[in-house]
Amino acid sequence: MITISEKFKICGDDNLNFELYELRPVTSKKTKQTRVEWAFVGYYGQFEQALKAALNKYLLSVASSDEAITLNALAEHIDKAISDLKNIRVVGVTPHPEEITND
Repeated sequence: MITISEKFKICGDDNLNFELYELRPVTSKKTKQTRVEWAFVGYYGQFEQALKAALNKYLLSVASSDEAITLNALAEHIDKAISDLKNIRVVGVTPHPEEITND
């Protein structure tokens, strides 16, 4: 699992696909209570495609919000998205032996 940001994560489905998930509010039809859970977005054949889809979904959510957005504000959102990409956290991956240091 690769955590892209607090809202998106990518999981390896098998040797061929990556799955993109988005943290979304979901309302129960029975209880009418809203909870937040990881919702499946789609399958992608390449990691870069899943990453671009996450970025596109994020930017579209910013652009489609009810409030007007200026180019400067949009640029700030893009900078935040890029910053989030620099902080990607990979879970469950064994480091290559050459990458292990004994500090």
